[in-house]
Amino acid sequence: MKYIIGLHVLIFLIVILMGCNSTPNRSILRQVESYMEEHPDSALFLLNSIAHPEKLSGREQAEYALFYTQSCEKNFILQLNDSLIKIAVDYFKSQAGELKAAQSYFYMGCIYQNRMNMQTLCEHLLKHWKTSLQIYEVGF
Repeated sequence: MKYIIGLHVLIFLIVILMGCNSTPNRSILRQVESYMEEHPDSALFLLNSIAHPEKLSGREQAEYALFYTQSCEKNFILQLNDSLIKIAVDYFKSQAGELKAAQSYFYMGCIYQNRMNMQTLCEHLLKHWKTSLQIYEVGF
């Protein structure tokens, strides 16, 4: 009986420890984030190396959506569809003081600018500005 309980505890600990390790996609997203400012073409290449981005969930899915939209914008790839960046906006808007929330609003605005929808562009840039101010106030 003690053997079975010990085996269950061991299996439980192994599962917990495996869950704590970062996934390969997490590491790719960290690399993408570090390349974005100076090498957005490399960031886009890395994002395209993620085999099934539709299977990402939670924060990884939101970061992928933000980084993909951001890298396309920085590589002058015209985007008209807002479906991807909406994933990031919906996830990060609930994260108070999160820089990625402000970035998500900004890149959503970029898509509306590409679509020549100036009213919605202004709405998202205002949200970007308000979120940026909150981040600034939290930082000081």
